[in-house]
Amino acid sequence: MTSRRSVADWSVVAVGALLLALAVVLVWHKLIQPQFGEILVLALTAAVILWYTVETMRLRREAEARAKRDREPQIYFEVQQPARMPTPAGEKHHAGFIFQNHSSNAAFARVRVRLSIASGPPILISNAGYDGRQLWEVTPFFQIRGVFYLEDFTGFRPAGDMVLNVQVDLYGLDRRFLAALKREYHIGMPAGGYQDFWPEVATSLPVLPHGDVC
Repeated sequence: MTSRRSVADWSVVAVGALLLALAVVLVWHKLIQPQFGEILVLALTAAVILWYTVETMRLRREAEARAKRDREPQIYFEVQQPARMPTPAGEKHHAGFIFQNHSSNAAFARVRVRLSIASGPPILISNAGYDGRQLWEVTPFFQIRGVFYLEDFTGFRPAGDMVLNVQVDLYGLDRRFLAALKREYHIGMPAGGYQDFWPEVATSLPVLPHGDVC
Protein backbone atom coordinates (compact mmCIF):
# COMPACT_ATOMS: atom_id res chain seq x y z
CA MET A 1 0.00 0.00 0.00
CA THR A 2 2.76 2.44 0.95
CA SER A 3 4.81 1.74 -2.18
CA ARG A 4 1.81 2.26 -4.47
CA ARG A 5 0.98 5.52 -2.73
CA SER A 6 4.56 6.73 -3.13
CA VAL A 7 4.52 5.89 -6.83
CA ALA A 8 1.28 7.81 -7.27
CA ASP A 9 2.65 10.80 -5.35
CA TRP A 10 5.83 10.96 -7.34
CA SER A 11 3.90 10.56 -10.58
CA VAL A 12 2.19 13.86 -9.75
CA VAL A 13 5.57 15.44 -9.10
CA ALA A 14 6.98 14.07 -12.36
CA VAL A 15 4.07 15.47 -14.38
CA GLY A 16 4.42 18.84 -12.66
CA ALA A 17 8.16 18.91 -13.33
CA LEU A 18 7.55 18.01 -16.99
CA LEU A 19 5.05 20.84 -17.43
CA LEU A 20 7.43 23.27 -15.75
CA ALA A 21 10.29 22.15 -17.98
CA LEU A 22 8.10 22.55 -21.05
CA ALA A 23 7.18 26.10 -20.07
CA VAL A 24 10.84 27.00 -19.49
CA VAL A 25 11.86 25.54 -22.89
CA LEU A 26 9.10 27.45 -24.66
CA VAL A 27 10.13 30.66 -22.97
CA TRP A 28 13.79 30.05 -23.81
CA HIS A 29 13.05 29.59 -27.50
CA LYS A 30 10.41 32.33 -27.52
CA LEU A 31 7.87 30.12 -29.20
CA ILE A 32 4.94 31.46 -27.22
CA GLN A 33 3.34 34.68 -28.49
CA PRO A 34 2.33 36.38 -25.14
CA GLN A 35 4.70 38.76 -23.49
CA PHE A 36 7.77 37.43 -21.72
CA GLY A 37 6.63 38.73 -18.32
CA GLU A 38 3.39 36.78 -18.43
CA ILE A 39 5.28 33.62 -19.36
CA LEU A 40 7.69 34.15 -16.49
CA VAL A 41 4.78 34.55 -14.06
CA LEU A 42 3.27 31.29 -15.29
CA ALA A 43 6.59 29.49 -14.90
CA LEU A 44 7.07 30.79 -11.35
CA THR A 45 3.51 29.82 -10.49
CA ALA A 46 4.14 26.29 -11.74
CA ALA A 47 7.32 26.14 -9.65
CA VAL A 48 5.42 27.19 -6.52
CA ILE A 49 2.70 24.61 -7.17
CA LEU A 50 5.33 21.90 -7.66
CA TRP A 51 7.11 22.86 -4.42
CA TYR A 52 3.79 22.92 -2.55
CA THR A 53 2.92 19.44 -3.88
CA VAL A 54 6.25 17.96 -2.78
CA GLU A 55 6.06 19.60 0.66
CA THR A 56 2.46 18.46 1.17
CA MET A 57 3.42 14.87 0.37
CA ARG A 58 6.34 15.01 2.81
CA LEU A 59 4.18 16.37 5.63
CA ARG A 60 1.51 13.76 4.94
CA ARG A 61 4.00 10.90 5.10
CA GLU A 62 5.46 12.25 8.35
CA ALA A 63 1.96 12.54 9.85
CA GLU A 64 1.11 8.97 8.80
CA ALA A 65 4.37 7.62 10.26
CA ARG A 66 3.78 9.53 13.51
CA ALA A 67 0.21 8.24 13.78
CA LYS A 68 1.43 4.69 13.16
CA ARG A 69 4.06 5.01 15.92
CA ASP A 70 1.42 6.40 18.29
CA ARG A 71 -0.76 3.33 17.73
CA GLU A 72 2.03 0.82 18.37
CA PRO A 73 3.44 -0.30 21.73
CA GLN A 74 6.86 0.89 22.84
CA ILE A 75 8.77 -2.27 23.68
CA TYR A 76 11.92 -2.65 25.75
CA PHE A 77 13.58 -5.96 26.47
CA GLU A 78 16.97 -7.28 27.43
CA VAL A 79 18.55 -10.63 28.20
CA GLN A 80 19.79 -11.16 31.73
CA GLN A 81 23.13 -12.72 32.52
CA PRO A 82 22.85 -16.45 33.29
CA ALA A 83 23.96 -17.77 36.67
CA ARG A 84 24.37 -21.20 38.24
CA MET A 85 21.67 -22.02 40.77
CA PRO A 86 21.08 -25.05 43.02
CA THR A 87 17.77 -26.87 42.41
CA PRO A 88 16.25 -30.06 43.87
CA ALA A 89 17.36 -31.82 40.68
CA GLY A 90 20.90 -30.51 41.01
CA GLU A 91 22.74 -27.41 39.86
CA LYS A 92 21.27 -25.70 36.79
CA HIS A 93 22.11 -22.65 34.71
CA HIS A 94 19.43 -20.04 35.31
CA ALA A 95 18.78 -17.44 32.56
CA GLY A 96 16.02 -15.06 31.53
CA PHE A 97 14.94 -11.79 29.97
CA ILE A 98 12.88 -8.68 30.73
CA PHE A 99 10.11 -7.66 28.34
CA GLN A 100 8.20 -4.42 28.94
CA ASN A 101 5.59 -2.31 27.15
CA HIS A 102 6.14 1.34 28.01
CA SER A 103 2.96 2.62 26.36
CA SER A 104 -0.82 2.40 26.72
CA ASN A 105 -1.10 0.55 23.37
CA ALA A 106 -1.83 -3.17 23.56
CA ALA A 107 -0.43 -5.86 21.27
CA PHE A 108 0.34 -9.56 20.94
CA ALA A 109 3.75 -11.23 20.97
CA ARG A 110 5.46 -14.55 20.43
CA VAL A 111 8.80 -15.20 22.16
CA ARG A 112 11.38 -17.59 20.73
CA VAL A 113 14.67 -18.37 22.45
CA ARG A 114 17.58 -20.14 20.77
CA LEU A 115 20.96 -21.34 21.96
CA SER A 116 23.95 -22.07 19.73
CA ILE A 117 26.63 -24.19 21.39
CA ALA A 118 30.24 -23.92 20.26
CA SER A 119 29.28 -22.51 16.85
CA GLY A 120 26.95 -25.44 16.25
CA PRO A 121 23.42 -25.25 14.84
CA PRO A 122 21.00 -23.30 17.05
CA ILE A 123 18.69 -25.23 19.37
CA LEU A 124 15.18 -23.96 20.06
CA ILE A 125 14.14 -24.08 23.68
CA SER A 126 11.66 -26.80 24.69
CA ASN A 127 9.69 -24.49 27.03
CA ALA A 128 6.29 -23.86 25.40
CA GLY A 129 6.22 -20.24 26.59
CA TYR A 130 9.44 -19.35 24.77
CA ASP A 131 9.44 -21.48 21.62
CA GLY A 132 6.85 -19.41 19.75
CA ARG A 133 3.85 -21.63 20.42
CA GLN A 134 2.33 -19.41 23.11
CA LEU A 135 0.73 -16.08 22.14
CA TRP A 136 1.35 -13.43 24.78
CA GLU A 137 -1.20 -10.65 25.27
CA VAL A 138 0.84 -7.47 25.71
CA THR A 139 -1.43 -5.20 27.75
CA PRO A 140 -0.70 -1.49 28.42
CA PHE A 141 2.43 -1.17 30.56
CA PHE A 142 2.78 -4.95 30.46
CA GLN A 143 5.91 -6.47 32.01
CA ILE A 144 7.17 -10.03 31.99
CA ARG A 145 10.33 -11.49 33.42
CA GLY A 146 10.97 -14.59 31.39
CA VAL A 147 12.81 -17.27 33.34
CA PHE A 148 14.27 -20.49 31.99
CA TYR A 149 17.22 -22.82 32.38
CA LEU A 150 19.82 -23.55 29.76
CA GLU A 151 19.06 -27.20 30.51
CA ASP A 152 15.61 -26.57 28.95
CA PHE A 153 17.34 -26.68 25.56
CA THR A 154 17.36 -30.17 24.09
CA GLY A 155 20.95 -31.26 23.70
CA PHE A 156 22.42 -28.61 26.04
CA ARG A 157 25.93 -29.18 27.29
CA PRO A 158 28.36 -26.74 28.93
CA ALA A 159 30.78 -25.38 26.34
CA GLY A 160 33.41 -22.71 26.13
CA ASP A 161 31.49 -20.57 23.66
CA MET A 162 27.71 -20.21 23.33
CA VAL A 163 25.27 -17.73 21.78
CA LEU A 164 21.95 -17.01 23.52
CA ASN A 165 19.34 -15.47 21.20
CA VAL A 166 15.92 -14.08 22.15
CA GLN A 167 13.50 -12.97 19.43
CA VAL A 168 10.13 -11.30 20.04
CA ASP A 169 7.65 -11.19 17.14
CA LEU A 170 5.26 -8.31 17.77
CA TYR A 171 1.71 -8.12 16.38
CA GLY A 172 -0.95 -5.43 16.52
CA LEU A 173 -4.46 -5.82 17.92
CA ASP A 174 -5.59 -6.76 14.41
CA ARG A 175 -3.14 -9.71 14.68
CA ARG A 176 -0.98 -8.36 11.85
CA PHE A 177 2.81 -8.46 12.13
CA LEU A 178 4.52 -5.26 13.31
CA ALA A 179 8.18 -6.05 13.96
CA ALA A 180 10.73 -8.67 14.99
CA LEU A 181 12.90 -7.63 17.93
CA LYS A 182 16.09 -9.59 18.57
CA ARG A 183 18.75 -9.61 21.27
CA GLU A 184 21.80 -11.85 21.09
CA TYR A 185 24.60 -12.45 23.58
CA HIS A 186 27.79 -14.43 23.79
CA ILE A 187 28.37 -16.60 26.83
CA GLY A 188 31.84 -17.81 27.71
CA MET A 189 31.56 -20.85 30.00
CA PRO A 190 34.87 -22.31 31.11
CA ALA A 191 34.98 -25.30 33.45
CA GLY A 192 34.99 -23.09 36.56
CA GLY A 193 31.86 -21.10 35.68
CA TYR A 194 30.83 -18.09 33.61
CA GLN A 195 33.73 -15.96 32.48
CA ASP A 196 32.12 -13.66 29.94
CA PHE A 197 28.67 -12.42 28.97
CA TRP A 198 28.51 -9.68 26.37
CA PRO A 199 26.28 -8.44 23.53
CA GLU A 200 27.09 -9.36 19.99
CA VAL A 201 28.20 -6.42 17.87
CA ALA A 202 27.41 -8.28 14.65
CA THR A 203 24.75 -10.87 15.45
CA SER A 204 25.37 -14.34 14.09
CA LEU A 205 21.91 -15.96 14.19
CA PRO A 206 19.47 -14.67 11.55
CA VAL A 207 15.97 -13.51 12.44
CA LEU A 208 13.56 -16.45 12.51
CA PRO A 209 10.76 -16.35 9.91
CA HIS A 210 7.36 -15.23 11.12
CA GLY A 211 3.80 -15.17 9.86
CA ASP A 212 2.08 -12.03 8.59
CA VAL A 213 -0.69 -12.71 11.10
CA CYS A 214 -0.67 -14.46 14.44
